[in-house]
Amino acid sequence: MLLSKVPYENSVLIEAAAGFELESKALRRQVFPRLVSLFWGYVKEGESMNQK
Repeated sequence: MLLSKVPYENSVLIEAAAGFELESKALRRQVFPRLVSLFWGYVKEGESMNQK
């Protein structure tokens, strides 16, 4: 498994994040699309800056 290669501290963080993720599915449904749209906005902005 991939986690076995990760240092202990990181695996604890990953487990905590996974637990938080499971507890906050409703929140994630609101936040994740926002993050995606922010990311795409950033990408599009970068593309338009490169074209200038």
